[in-house]
Amino acid sequence: MVASVDQERHDPKSAPPMHRLHDLWTRLRAASLRWLVLFASLVVFLRLAWELRSASIVKLDLPVQRWLQASRTEGLTAAMETVTHFGDGPVIATVAVVGTGLLLFVGHHRRSAAYLALAASGAGLLVAGLKAVFARDRPIDRLVPEMGFAFPSGHSLASAATYGAIALLAATRFPKLRLPIVATCVLLVLTVGLSRAYLFVHYPSDVLAGWALGVAWALWLKPVAIGPGMRPSEVPVAELAQDDFDPEALAAQDAER
Repeated sequence: MVASVDQERHDPKSAPPMHRLHDLWTRLRAASLRWLVLFASLVVFLRLAWELRSASIVKLDLPVQRWLQASRTEGLTAAMETVTHFGDGPVIATVAVVGTGLLLFVGHHRRSAAYLALAASGAGLLVAGLKAVFARDRPIDRLVPEMGFAFPSGHSLASAATYGAIALLAATRFPKLRLPIVATCVLLVLTVGLSRAYLFVHYPSDVLAGWALGVAWALWLKPVAIGPGMRPSEVPVAELAQDDFDPEALAAQDAER
């Protein structure tokens, strides 16, 4: 009896017609949301890049910088100087290496490990290439020393891609841990980016562009981990069971909320 239930869960052809229809709708909805967010993120990045290349400035930068200057306090500045290090290259690399190692050698989740490694390493290559292309100077009144070009923010892009990849893995593969992990990752991405603008080592548009491209990169690579649209057929059944992955259970939890 248990075997037949498991077979029905992972073999759509054996399920009743209404079950297959519901399963198809769930997959399409998940895939559509992924593509919608990915497309919107790319539009934001391209819009900022076009404005920067055509006018050498981005309109939103000056008013946001004025607001950030007016919001400065000693305590907030000290907090921002601490938080910003969660987006440092060595920290991101350490998180990626440790996370990849745990997924590969402890959890034996090869696809998830490959996804996290590609998300982090690819983000680093994107940052290096785009900074060389745009060659935007950093703001003058920096609160902390920082070298290199500004656009896009490497801290913002790398944290959005790496922590975003971890959040996606938690949300789609580890349902029991997804809420605390996703909340922590989102908080890290937001505070790292805000700290870069607050400390004036980046313009606000640099941060926004980094966030947008980092999110797009993590979403683009998502099929590496679990397949497009959260399709269980893309991952071995044994690995799904080990990850406690159940799309129907996740959908039911979301409906209850």
